Amino acid sequence: MKTTTTIFCLAFTAIAGLAKAQHPFTIEGQLSADKQGFITLDYDQKGEYVRDSATVTNGKFKFSGTFGDPVYATLDLNPVRGYVTPDKVKPAEQAKFFIDGKMTVKSSGGLKEALIRGGKTQADYLVRDAFYKPLNAQLAVLSEEMRPLYQDKNTEAMKPVQAKIGDLLKQAQQIDSTFIRQHPDSYVAFDIWRSKHTKGYARPEWRTEFERFSKRIRNTEEGKLMAEKLAKADLLSTGKVAPGFSLKDLSGKTVSLADFKGKNVLLVFWNRWFVPFETFSLYMRRTEKRLKDKNTVIVGISYDDDSTWRSAAAAEFPNWINLNAIAEKSSRKDMGTTAKAYGIYSGTHLPSAYFIGQDGKFATDRINLNDNELGSKLEKLIK
Repeated sequence: MKTTTTIFCLAFTAIAGLAKAQHPFTIEGQLSADKQGFITLDYDQKGEYVRDSATVTNGKFKFSGTFGDPVYATLDLNPVRGYVTPDKVKPAEQAKFFIDGKMTVKSSGGLKEALIRGGKTQADYLVRDAFYKPLNAQLAVLSEEMRPLYQDKNTEAMKPVQAKIGDLLKQAQQIDSTFIRQHPDSYVAFDIWRSKHTKGYARPEWRTEFERFSKRIRNTEEGKLMAEKLAKADLLSTGKVAPGFSLKDLSGKTVSLADFKGKNVLLVFWNRWFVPFETFSLYMRRTEKRLKDKNTVIVGISYDDDSTWRSAAAAEFPNWINLNAIAEKSSRKDMGTTAKAYGIYSGTHLPSAYFIGQDGKFATDRINLNDNELGSKLEKLIK
């Protein structure tokens, strides 16, 4: 039985909006004959979280579906259902892999020992995984050392263990860097590279790294999306004309960027639910005071529902030009035309801001909002 919901925690993503060719996949498994029960398959499909399940009879199971780009997935044998109490805790029987066409899962024992094959992407994943196995073994030992120290709050004894874990993480980064450099035609290498930039905004200087990947990789759905983001980053840099928009304010009036011609505009994209909102609100109020009487307006574009937007705007930012773009948003991974014009492809990119000069051009690149000195820095940009 397959269920689909919006995914909230992504390691490997696919964002809607590009043409997506779909391909069939099958997963056929054979574990030891004593394995019975059910198995779940979890993966991200076009920005949506998909969970499928199948019965396991004498170790056999099968899944089928469609995919666009190769997709990172998890198999879980007989996962605990419902509320997990201490007596229900058991070692996880999981396997992680890339769906890439016709897949086979074979093991003379359980799922953890299974060898999963099928497609170039999974073959590349197994190569990369082999480099990680020694590190994972060491990390498992250190994690067991850390557990009682953490429970006892023995911070001094934790420090050398944390240092060792830090060294392992540095080694992991080196493994990934080497793998990316040596596998320009690997979707796994591209996905590792891309995942390191998922929470950040595309920067023009990434283009050189991106173009080292093969044409095949750059023509995948995610490759095309990254190319689009890089092109957008070029257009959102200092001296370029800011994209126009028209949105409704609190009174229902349509407001456009062009309405503020001859004024400086601090344009802030936000919602109420990111953490820490309180710090953001404090810095914004301080910035507002610094920009008062400086021929500057603050235009806030919210992605909250109507009631949350109205109450938050009234409580936190009553002196802003408060606009709402929630109607443009079609999913968590598609924030709509205005957000996309400003390089915002996900709710994880909120809050985000730009400073636009009186000439309608960006006075600086994207602004760091986590800055107590933001107001004074923006003052220096005002002509």
